[in-house]
Amino acid sequence: MITKEKIKAFTNLIDEEIITPVEFAKIIDVLSNTAADTDVQATNEGFTIENIKRVVSDYFNLTTEQIESNNRSSLVVRARQIAIYICKKYTDSYYQAIGQAFGGRDHSVIIHAVNRVEDELAKDEQTNTLVLNIVERIKNNENNSADDKRA
Repeated sequence: MITKEKIKAFTNLIDEEIITPVEFAKIIDVLSNTAADTDVQATNEGFTIENIKRVVSDYFNLTTEQIESNNRSSLVVRARQIAIYICKKYTDSYYQAIGQAFGGRDHSVIIHAVNRVEDELAKDEQTNTLVLNIVERIKNNENNSADDKRA
């Protein structure tokens, strides 16, 4: 888990010029990806970018091609941003990999989408409910896929 103490320790490394600010940012990104609680990690098994795109597309009555496209209609943009947010939160994928999966988008676009959804989650209960419903569908979809493979 990332703590204030760890961040302070890394900041000291920057101050002492042992690591650069760019290296610091990379370390934080890696730690953020691997610092999830074990409960969250257990529930994230089976989450893939492709599965997330498929479930979000279905939820919004879109195709995965639309979510990957450059379409800027509000419905497509919202679905794409939510899918990107879920990919970042529930997978170990880096910004660059998520960007590639969403039509070759730059990592800065992915960061913007994640921040945008996080801001909405902080302000809007409907967005919280929407994201939770989609995450549940993804989890249920994974359980159904596992059952199908056993049959």
